[in-house]
Amino acid sequence: MKNIAIFLLIVAVAALGIFAYYQETSLRELRGRFESVSKTTDLDLQQKCARQAGEVFSHDFLASLAVKDPLTNFTNHYNSKLGKCFVLININVITARKTMSETKFLSDAFEGKSYGVYGKEGDNVTSCEVTLPTGEKRRCHSSTEFEDLTNVYMEQ
Repeated sequence: MKNIAIFLLIVAVAALGIFAYYQETSLRELRGRFESVSKTTDLDLQQKCARQAGEVFSHDFLASLAVKDPLTNFTNHYNSKLGKCFVLININVITARKTMSETKFLSDAFEGKSYGVYGKEGDNVTSCEVTLPTGEKRRCHSSTEFEDLTNVYMEQ
Protein backbone atom coordinates (compact mmCIF):
# COMPACT_ATOMS: atom_id res chain seq x y z
CA MET A 1 0.00 0.00 0.00
CA LYS A 2 2.84 2.32 0.91
CA ASN A 3 4.53 1.70 -2.46
CA ILE A 4 1.32 2.54 -4.32
CA ALA A 5 0.99 5.83 -2.43
CA ILE A 6 4.61 6.74 -3.23
CA PHE A 7 4.09 5.81 -6.87
CA LEU A 8 0.92 7.94 -7.10
CA LEU A 9 2.73 10.83 -5.42
CA ILE A 10 5.60 10.61 -7.94
CA VAL A 11 3.11 10.52 -10.84
CA ALA A 12 1.24 13.53 -9.43
CA VAL A 13 4.50 15.54 -9.01
CA ALA A 14 5.56 14.64 -12.57
CA ALA A 15 2.15 15.67 -13.92
CA LEU A 16 2.36 18.99 -12.06
CA GLY A 17 5.87 19.56 -13.47
CA ILE A 18 4.66 18.94 -17.02
CA PHE A 19 1.64 21.19 -16.46
CA ALA A 20 3.86 23.98 -15.06
CA TYR A 21 6.21 23.68 -18.06
CA TYR A 22 3.35 24.08 -20.55
CA GLN A 23 1.89 26.99 -18.58
CA GLU A 24 5.27 28.79 -18.62
CA THR A 25 5.58 28.21 -22.36
CA SER A 26 2.10 29.62 -22.91
CA LEU A 27 2.87 32.65 -20.73
CA ARG A 28 6.07 33.36 -22.69
CA GLU A 29 4.13 33.22 -25.97
CA LEU A 30 1.42 35.56 -24.62
CA ARG A 31 4.05 38.01 -23.32
CA GLY A 32 5.66 38.07 -26.76
CA ARG A 33 2.31 38.78 -28.44
CA PHE A 34 1.51 41.51 -25.90
CA GLU A 35 4.90 43.20 -26.36
CA SER A 36 4.45 43.12 -30.14
CA VAL A 37 0.98 44.70 -29.91
CA SER A 38 2.25 47.21 -27.35
CA LYS A 39 5.15 48.28 -29.61
CA THR A 40 2.80 48.65 -32.58
CA THR A 41 0.39 50.72 -30.50
CA ASP A 42 3.22 52.96 -29.24
CA LEU A 43 4.45 53.52 -32.80
CA ASP A 44 0.91 54.39 -33.93
CA LEU A 45 0.53 56.84 -31.05
CA GLN A 46 3.92 58.40 -31.79
CA GLN A 47 2.96 58.86 -35.45
CA LYS A 48 -0.38 60.45 -34.51
CA CYS A 49 1.47 62.69 -32.07
CA ALA A 50 3.95 63.81 -34.73
CA ARG A 51 1.13 64.62 -37.18
CA GLN A 52 -0.85 66.57 -34.60
CA ALA A 53 2.21 68.49 -33.40
CA GLY A 54 2.97 69.44 -37.00
CA GLU A 55 -0.60 70.68 -37.43
CA VAL A 56 -0.44 72.71 -34.23
CA PHE A 57 2.87 74.22 -35.28
CA SER A 58 2.11 75.03 -38.91
CA HIS A 59 -1.60 75.85 -38.90
CA ASP A 60 -2.37 77.08 -35.41
CA PHE A 61 0.90 78.62 -34.35
CA LEU A 62 2.76 79.96 -37.40
CA ALA A 63 -0.44 81.45 -38.84
CA SER A 64 -0.96 83.48 -35.64
CA LEU A 65 2.53 85.01 -35.45
CA ALA A 66 2.68 88.77 -35.99
CA VAL A 67 6.45 88.71 -36.50
CA LYS A 68 7.78 88.26 -40.00
CA ASP A 69 10.40 85.55 -40.61
CA PRO A 70 10.96 84.20 -37.10
CA LEU A 71 13.41 81.35 -36.59
CA THR A 72 11.07 78.70 -35.28
CA ASN A 73 11.03 74.96 -34.81
CA PHE A 74 9.22 72.38 -32.78
CA THR A 75 9.75 68.99 -31.26
CA ASN A 76 7.09 66.53 -30.26
CA HIS A 77 6.97 63.54 -27.99
CA TYR A 78 4.32 60.97 -27.11
CA ASN A 79 4.72 60.34 -23.40
CA SER A 80 3.46 56.79 -22.87
CA LYS A 81 3.57 57.10 -19.09
CA LEU A 82 1.24 60.13 -19.11
CA GLY A 83 -0.66 59.04 -22.23
CA LYS A 84 -0.28 62.47 -23.83
CA CYS A 85 1.28 64.07 -26.89
CA PHE A 86 3.42 67.12 -26.17
CA VAL A 87 4.73 69.78 -28.52
CA LEU A 88 7.57 72.13 -27.62
CA ILE A 89 7.68 75.22 -29.84
CA ASN A 90 10.82 77.38 -29.99
CA ILE A 91 10.79 80.90 -31.44
CA ASN A 92 13.79 83.16 -31.94
CA VAL A 93 13.24 86.69 -33.22
CA ILE A 94 15.38 89.78 -33.55
CA THR A 95 13.35 92.56 -31.95
CA ALA A 96 12.98 96.16 -33.10
CA ARG A 97 15.66 97.04 -30.52
CA LYS A 98 18.02 94.64 -32.30
CA THR A 99 18.11 92.16 -29.42
CA MET A 100 17.45 88.44 -29.66
CA SER A 101 14.15 87.31 -28.23
CA GLU A 102 13.70 83.62 -27.39
CA THR A 103 10.38 82.05 -26.48
CA LYS A 104 9.48 78.43 -25.76
CA PHE A 105 6.00 76.95 -25.27
CA LEU A 106 5.23 73.44 -24.06
CA SER A 107 1.67 72.24 -24.53
CA ASP A 108 -0.52 69.19 -25.07
CA ALA A 109 -0.81 68.89 -28.85
CA PHE A 110 -4.40 67.60 -28.74
CA GLU A 111 -5.94 69.43 -25.80
CA GLY A 112 -3.99 72.67 -26.19
CA LYS A 113 -3.29 72.84 -22.46
CA SER A 114 -0.14 74.81 -21.65
CA TYR A 115 2.46 73.12 -19.46
CA GLY A 116 5.30 75.60 -19.69
CA VAL A 117 6.51 78.91 -21.03
CA TYR A 118 9.96 80.45 -21.23
CA GLY A 119 10.77 83.92 -22.49
CA LYS A 120 14.01 85.81 -22.78
CA GLU A 121 14.85 89.13 -24.40
CA GLY A 122 18.53 89.95 -24.65
CA ASP A 123 20.04 88.84 -21.34
CA ASN A 124 16.78 89.16 -19.35
CA VAL A 125 14.57 86.17 -18.65
CA THR A 126 11.07 87.62 -18.85
CA SER A 127 9.12 84.49 -17.96
CA CYS A 128 9.88 80.94 -16.98
CA GLU A 129 7.28 78.63 -15.48
CA VAL A 130 6.44 74.94 -15.83
CA THR A 131 3.43 73.07 -14.49
CA LEU A 132 4.61 69.71 -13.17
CA PRO A 133 2.53 66.51 -13.54
CA THR A 134 1.47 66.96 -9.89
CA GLY A 135 -0.15 70.29 -10.83
CA GLU A 136 2.49 72.30 -8.99
CA LYS A 137 3.67 75.39 -10.86
CA ARG A 138 7.43 75.76 -10.70
CA ARG A 139 9.23 78.99 -11.59
CA CYS A 140 12.60 78.82 -13.29
CA HIS A 141 15.33 81.29 -14.16
CA SER A 142 17.10 79.96 -17.25
CA SER A 143 16.63 77.98 -20.44
CA THR A 144 18.51 75.08 -18.85
CA GLU A 145 16.15 75.03 -15.86
CA PHE A 146 13.16 75.16 -18.22
CA GLU A 147 14.51 72.18 -20.17
CA ASP A 148 15.24 70.25 -16.98
CA LEU A 149 11.69 70.82 -15.74
CA THR A 150 10.07 69.94 -19.08
CA ASN A 151 12.08 66.72 -19.47
CA VAL A 152 9.42 64.93 -17.42
CA TYR A 153 7.09 65.49 -20.40
CA MET A 154 9.50 65.17 -23.29
CA GLU A 155 11.61 62.15 -22.33
CA GLN A 156 9.40 59.43 -20.88
